[in-house]
Amino acid sequence: TRLGQITKWVVEKYTDQRCFVVIKLHTEAIRRLQLDIGAESVKRSIVAHKPLKIKDAGMVTVIDKDELSITVDPMHKVSTGRVSSTTASLGDKDGHSAKDREKKALFFTLQSIKGMLMDVIVK
Repeated sequence: TRLGQITKWVVEKYTDQRCFVVIKLHTEAIRRLQLDIGAESVKRSIVAHKPLKIKDAGMVTVIDKDELSITVDPMHKVSTGRVSSTTASLGDKDGHSAKDREKKALFFTLQSIKGMLMDVIVK
């Protein structure tokens, strides 16, 4: 079963110091599929999913029995299969400041992570 099949929603949350991807599990779908899956087992599956390149299991936090949060490091490099999402890939020809480029890179990194989460095999 893929995480995308048992997810109610996935959202991005931003604070001044950090950004997160929050996942809400669809408990009704999990029950109907007769799966023995909870937030802790999903956390282990996310950490083990190699394309996400999560180096520290502490980046993934169980908020509730059906909700998880992934803290995203602004310098996190994610392989999308095309071009790595980093500030360097955005270039500086557009006249934006380094901070603007970092914000754009972070946005694209979060989008990439959200997409990859849907393919995580949960056990």
